[in-house]
Amino acid sequence: MKSLSFKNHITLDPDDLSEPALNDPEIESQFAEICKKIAEEQELETINLRGNWLSEHQLKTLATVLKSHKQLVFLDLDYNRIGTAAIPYLKQIIKDHPLLTHMNLCHNEIDDNALQALLTDENLEYVQRIKSINFRFYSNKITEKGIDFAFDKVSLDTIETAVAFNKVKEELEDNYYKKIEHKKDLLMRKSSPPVLYSAAAMINERTDEKINSSESKSPQKPSAC
Repeated sequence: MKSLSFKNHITLDPDDLSEPALNDPEIESQFAEICKKIAEEQELETINLRGNWLSEHQLKTLATVLKSHKQLVFLDLDYNRIGTAAIPYLKQIIKDHPLLTHMNLCHNEIDDNALQALLTDENLEYVQRIKSINFRFYSNKITEKGIDFAFDKVSLDTIETAVAFNKVKEELEDNYYKKIEHKKDLLMRKSSPPVLYSAAAMINERTDEKINSSESKSPQKPSAC
């Protein structure tokens, strides 16, 4: 599988702890070099752009640069600054790449509005081609309302296709967590096992963490000699 990784590639002044501007010239300059390297390659299948301060300015350019890479199957945009303003370019990337099956959008600035903009009726057919878009809700700005929207917007058979239901925010109430568990159970009855990983296994992971946490807090019985 042909791939390029630019993980944490863009570096800024380590002594300046302030948030860089969206159109920071240093980010623009280093991102231009990334785009040049992507353009020089042919038929890339995976691209890792994790941790590069990317926002709508860079996503607009990226959508154009990626047009020639129709074989793209995985795009990692974890730890960037992707929010509502970047959604049109994200939608374009998804639309232009029919083989794209996995996209990582954890640790960005995606809120309920951005999620709704991504899951519009006209874009839904393209989103549903993807096996997993990983939002990891608690690492973005998606609330219970946004999660409800995703559940209701996407048909039951394709919930996992549109949204990878990773660890749900700890502050969600128990009754809402039960609602997600119910959806997971329905998915398990209607989908094949490989499709369930993001939707069900990740939720099971959170359940296991809760169980392990409670067990660790319980007094340990002395072992028999």
